[in-house]
Amino acid sequence: MQPLRDLDTIRSFMGGLGLPALFDLPWIPVYLFFVYLLHPSLALIAACGAVVLIILTLLTEHRSSAPLKAATAAGGQRMVLAEQSRRNAEAIQAMGLSGHLGGRYDVINAEYLAQQVKAEDAAGGIGNVTKVIRMVLQSAVLGFGAYLVIQQEMSPGAIIAASITVSRALAPIETAIAHWKGFISARLATRRINELITLVGDIDKDVVQLPA
Repeated sequence: MQPLRDLDTIRSFMGGLGLPALFDLPWIPVYLFFVYLLHPSLALIAACGAVVLIILTLLTEHRSSAPLKAATAAGGQRMVLAEQSRRNAEAIQAMGLSGHLGGRYDVINAEYLAQQVKAEDAAGGIGNVTKVIRMVLQSAVLGFGAYLVIQQEMSPGAIIAASITVSRALAPIETAIAHWKGFISARLATRRINELITLVGDIDKDVVQLPA
């Protein structure tokens, strides 16, 4: 059943908000260039914020990839054990192995939950930090823009334009981080499906080469 669950994982990711956010990432330089046209200092603030958010994205990848992979493996073992126990329920009950299998299930389930919590903490914690940083950057753009208006280096309307553009430039990164767990899960699912297709292809090739 794992390949079917992998397909469901890929379908859920493609139907969510994570995939559109990845398509919006290439537009970030365009938004930053527009802010640069308003004032180079504001573009510098926005660019520094984008670099910080990209670093947080890489950190999310580093901290959540291994726990998600381990959680998927433990979840697969848990489902296999539950299905085998269901199929052989009568024999297990007759042989008095219910307690032993229940203990094994508890161990695998605890490992699964622990890895899930690690992945959720990594993605969720960094995602919250990202939201705070984005709000701080918007406030910094507004504050510094007001200073530039006082210095008569910008028009008042340019402050609003810069704030909206900076928010639009950083929003895809924030959305991508928020849905990074789904991205990693979909990537691992795609890798497992590709490995399965390759394995099935090799098996079919060996069957074809068998002598009649």
